[in-house]
Amino acid sequence: MIVHSQPYVAVHDLTFEHQIAMTKLIRQAKLDHLADLATQGLDDDALAEAIAGRVLDAGVTLELLATALVPEGEAWSPALAERTRLTFAALTSRADQDALQAALAGLLYSFFLRGRALSRISRSYSDPGPPAAARPIGAASTSASGARSSANSPAGTPSALP
Repeated sequence: MIVHSQPYVAVHDLTFEHQIAMTKLIRQAKLDHLADLATQGLDDDALAEAIAGRVLDAGVTLELLATALVPEGEAWSPALAERTRLTFAALTSRADQDALQAALAGLLYSFFLRGRALSRISRSYSDPGPPAAARPIGAASTSASGARSSANSPAGTPSALP
């Protein structure tokens, strides 16, 4: 992504400090608690709007972007994130703002997928249909490809950008 003539890339190799910073922002925006949205039976559009609304309401939009993106060739640091946040905040070009909106959409997409999955699980628990075959928590299964997976393992921490 190019913003203000500067290429930005997603951070892939997170330091422990970076993980803490990202987790703090995720918690501030309540993106780590999507189950409450899942029980509301929202359609996809309403769910996406609710997730984006949490980020906006928490006031961490620029911070999330500045924690997920770095100028190409630079390593993430709290000081760089603050400089990036200030750069993003001052952008006046519509093209630059559109690029940031697209980056934010990509960042929130992983949370949307997680929320949609929780919503489907929530609806299946409220459905009085026949019970599904139960498997103990943590029990591993083998797929047709031979890959092993845990039946109840969490989706994991969403990546910063797809």
